[in-house]
Parts: sequence; structure tokens; C-alpha cells
Amino acid sequence: MQKLIACSFLSVILCIPNLILGFHSKFHRSQAMRQLSGLANGPGASHDWPTYGGTIDNQRYSALSQINRRNVRVLSVAWAFQVGFSIPATSFECTPIVVNGVMYVTSPLGDVFALRADTGERLWKFDPKVNLDTTTKLCCGVINRGVAVGGGKVYLATLDARLIALDEKTGQPIASFGDSGIVQIAGHKDGYSETSPPIFHQGMLLIGAAGGEYQTRGFFSAYDAETGKLIWRWHTIPAPGESGGSTWPDTGIYKVGGGSVWMPPAVDLQRGLVIFGTGNPNPDFDGKARTGDNLYTCSIVALDVTTGKMRWYFQQVKHDLWDYDQAAPPVLFDVYRNGKRIPAVGAAGKTGWFYILDRATGKSLIPTYEKEVPQNPAQATARTQTFLTTPPFSEHSNIFGVLDTQGALMAPGINGGSEWSPLSYSPRTGLAYIMAVEQPMLFITDSARKVPFEMTLGGDTLSPPKQMPTGAFVAVDVNTGLVRWRVATTPFPEGGTLATAGDILFAGQSDGLFIALDAETGKRLWQFQCGAGVNAPPVTYEVNGRQYVAVAAGGNSKERDLTGLAGERFFQNGGTIFVFTLPGLKSR
Repeated sequence: MQKLIACSFLSVILCIPNLILGFHSKFHRSQAMRQLSGLANGPGASHDWPTYGGTIDNQRYSALSQINRRNVRVLSVAWAFQVGFSIPATSFECTPIVVNGVMYVTSPLGDVFALRADTGERLWKFDPKVNLDTTTKLCCGVINRGVAVGGGKVYLATLDARLIALDEKTGQPIASFGDSGIVQIAGHKDGYSETSPPIFHQGMLLIGAAGGEYQTRGFFSAYDAETGKLIWRWHTIPAPGESGGSTWPDTGIYKVGGGSVWMPPAVDLQRGLVIFGTGNPNPDFDGKARTGDNLYTCSIVALDVTTGKMRWYFQQVKHDLWDYDQAAPPVLFDVYRNGKRIPAVGAAGKTGWFYILDRATGKSLIPTYEKEVPQNPAQATARTQTFLTTPPFSEHSNIFGVLDTQGALMAPGINGGSEWSPLSYSPRTGLAYIMAVEQPMLFITDSARKVPFEMTLGGDTLSPPKQMPTGAFVAVDVNTGLVRWRVATTPFPEGGTLATAGDILFAGQSDGLFIALDAETGKRLWQFQCGAGVNAPPVTYEVNGRQYVAVAAGGNSKERDLTGLAGERFFQNGGTIFVFTLPGLKSR
């Protein structure tokens, strides 16, 4: 057996219905239907931010423009709220959900708070009593990324793999849902966990499962939002005889094949598709026992949202040996080719490429080619990998290098490209906004160690010359796949972006700065120091005619371990929701 040691260089449309008079009643009816369905593939979020991606297409775009390029420079804090839980193992990555003037936020441990969205006044709190005993296995720290809201209920997925339904008015569990408000999705002692909020859609809850590093078999599920009953489940690792099963050896390893679904899906209403990314195969970094391409890992997958049957897939990396899983959630938008509009899905990969696929077929809209890669027969290396003809948005160096005892310096490395950070897309600019990570890794196998093949971070004797990891905010033209602009940051950003009809891009930095950039040019327009790493996605919403912007500031546990040179400046602990607005406005 071997041990892998990976070390880093440091180890629209503008539409605000209640402000614009004279809209035809048909518009208002269509808006209401979008709200009812969990926010359809429309012109962006408006008054509320009712689902993880703002709208169910994950664009993270808001049609609000009261805060814009001309006045954002005077943006100031309206209120702040402490969730009251922060330890070295926590990452504060919550996306606030706002519905009808109420904000729902979670602590990293999964405590749910209902707050008045205009003042921050606490309305109720729910403690899920998450089980984090010594048997709990977590890849990447103590994390909860938020809730889903729909049908008068608030839905929470927990690190110990439970799905909980609460009354949105009181915060009390719904007795008719599952077992007194709780559904056990999978066994947390078996290695399963939940790092994604569920998505509420037409009476269903859509959610994947994490735990691919711990001898689990990944899956994606749909539950009845009223009863908690499982409607369907699709496994990311096929069994022998199933479609894709021949890409695994017939040894039973598929039962522990990995393939987590880390983040929320997007939903294509017109085609009835739920689209999501899948994680790495298991064992991670060790391919000798899992010969073949290992479908459907490291892929974008589209299922029929009603039946759970697979419609199409696109595998980014075959027989992954480098942890190049698809961590960031996909986003839906339209592209134009030769005057023709094509519904598409985009995904920022840990490979550093921005994949743009035809939403109906899953075929790449960017030309690809197969290229032979370095081989290690002991690891059953895939002979070729899929390359895009467009340049990557982050550095490539020895991207599919051989893992051996001599060591291989590779980029992007295990943190990206793009890590889990959700991107945003603006239909006004035609740009997708990505958080890029530049952190080359040195991969070394140590055959002298009699332990399972695994990943260890750190160790000065095996590190390449130390340097600060860097990154950038990157804007990609979805019609060409080319980078339009790039704004460098030190170290890399992680958390997610927000685009608005005010032509602003909001994002956080790992040094605690929350910033506003010009969405067209990347020019910095405003910043605020939050005092802890802003490693969560921002949102925006409106209450009584006043626009607010909210973000969680509290750092990232995994990255704190990777940035020794950075000292205490970056990914700093905290637990504060900051909410900003323009001064001098009067609420209606």
C-alpha cells in the first residue's frame, strides 16, 4: 500500500415590479408562478432570495438595481447578527435565504435562525442537535450551507445526514414529515454526510449526499416535501449490468466507489431536468483497484426530475487520480452561436476549465479533443483525457501528471481551478463570474508506509519552495468560453459571487474584505472589512422598497490549514452575518 502526500506551495432584464408601475397583469401572474415553483428559469431573483442560487437555475443574479455602480461607494452596514458558533474546525459558508421579509440562516453546526430581514431581529431558533461524535467522518470541516424554504416549511440537511422539516412561522419540527419531522438520509457512521442544502421544487426536495472519501456509494435523491417519503434515488456509481457499470471492475468496488454530490443542483423547468456535479471516485488518488473510466464520477449529470432516470452525462476527468471532482454547482444560461440561441449549462471545474454544455444533450459547446496523458500502469491510468480548445481560467502545469515516489508538481492541484464556490451569471453582460484558485500541489507517493493510500497536507521536507497561494476573480464570456477580465487576489478567493442588474459583482475575499466590482470591467468600486474570512456566497433582496446585500463572514477551516505563510490574516474564524444597504433611504 502507498500513501499520497500532497503539499501546496504554501501548503433581465431590469424588473422590480413594486417600483415600476403599469406592468401588464400577465407579467405579475408569471412572476407569481416562478415564486411558487421555487423560482424558475426567468430573469433573476427579485424581492426575495428564496433558494440557494437565487433562482432555480443557479444564476445567482438579481434583477434589483437600487444599489448600482453609481452609488455603491456609500454602501454601509444596516445590521449584523452573530450565529454564536465558531471553532477551528468550522467553515461559515451559509447562504441566507430570504422569503417575505424573513431571513433564514444557519450556523456551521446547523442551528437555524429566523430573522427579520430589515432589522436582524431574531424571531426563532432551532437546534438540530447534530451528532458529531468520534464515529462521524467529515472531509472538510464542520459546514452547513443553508436551508430550503417552500410550502410554509423550512428544510435543513445536517452533517449527520438527516433531513428536517420545520414550520416557517415557529421553527418547530413538522410532525407529519418523516419521523416527527426527521428523515434519515443515510448512515453518518457509514461515512455519509450532507454539505448541501436541499432544493425545493414543485413539492419535492432535491439533494445529493457527501462522503465519497469514506467508502460510500454516492447518490442523488428526491423526497416528497410534505411527507418526507423517498420518491426516487439515483446512484452516481453504477452497479454491474447498469449503464456505465462496465467502467468499473466487477469486484464489488462500486459499493464503495465514491462520487459525492457536494453542492445543490440546477433545475431546467422546460426540459424537466435536474443537473448537478459529481465528486471523485474512491479510493481517492488510488486507481489500481478501480480500473476503467469510473463513471459517473467527476461529471455533470442530468436526470429526469420526475423519475430520476438519467438523460445525459458529461465526464470531465476519466479514472480520476488527482481529486479533480466537479465541486462547484452548475449554472443555466443561454448562449448564441451563429445567431442561434442554445440553452446551456456551465460548470467551473477543478481542472481550471469552464465547461459549457448543450442543456438538451450534454454535448460540449466548446470544441474538445482527446489527448494522451502520462501513464502509470500500476494506477491503471486512463490513456487519454478530454481537453478543451479554450484556455483554462487558472494555471495548467502537468495537469494529469504521474503519481510516483519522485513527486510531481501539478496545477491546478486538489483545490482548483474552481473549488466549491458557486459562480454567478449576468444576462446583462453575458459573463460568468468565477473564483479561481492558483495553488500548485506536489504529489508524492511513499511506498515505505504500510498504510492505505490517502492524502496528507503539509510537511516541510516534501514541500516545494514556499510561496503564497494566489487566485483571481475571473469573468468568462459564455458565448466564446474566453476570459474577458481577471482581478488577482492573495491568497485565492473562496465563497461565491453575486451579480446584479445594478451591474455590480459582489464577492468576498479570504482576508475579510467584502467587495463590489464593476461587472463589466472588474474595477473595484467599494470594500468593507468584516474581520473574518468572507468565504460564503453573498445574496441581495428587498424589503419595503429598500435593497439589502447580505453575506456570512467566518472563514474556512480547510484553507486555514493550507496557508501557513499567510499567518492569521486569511480565512480567519468568525460567525457574523453582515447586511448592507444605502444610507438615507426611507422604507415604504
